[in-house]
Amino acid sequence: MYVDSSSSRFNSDGIALDSQGQYLYYHALTGRTLYRIRTDYLRDSTLNESQIASRVEKLGQDCATDGMIMDRAGNLYLTCVEENAIIARQFSGPSNSPALMIVSQDQRLQWPDSMSLGSEGYLYVTASQFHLMPIIAEGKDLRKPPYMIFKVRTI
Repeated sequence: MYVDSSSSRFNSDGIALDSQGQYLYYHALTGRTLYRIRTDYLRDSTLNESQIASRVEKLGQDCATDGMIMDRAGNLYLTCVEENAIIARQFSGPSNSPALMIVSQDQRLQWPDSMSLGSEGYLYVTASQFHLMPIIAEGKDLRKPPYMIFKVRTI
């Protein structure tokens, strides 16, 4: 599956805050770049739009992602819709360019979307089958119930 950015535009879809509320991470669904900005810049009323934009950090390339969440340890989880997977970036280590790792991959994880962290060390992820909706699938509704929620061990 490939998300065709020429027919559909989803400018900013994935969004997450770190556990201290210091950084806001975001990603365009039809893009491949992860960004972040310090939240104090967003709250600073003396900064104009171009000054805020100049403070945005590009964190590297990954995959088309629809959902994001960060755990208390500094691991950022992203859905990878093209690969039926959940990937992670570890920001708690010494590297400025954290490596991507696959946390879970399963053919049943069709268009992973919303995520939630449980207190027992699991990540809960919905499989929305968004790519099988008529808006994407040439007017045909190809979705097949049941719609699933996956329970995945965090890193």
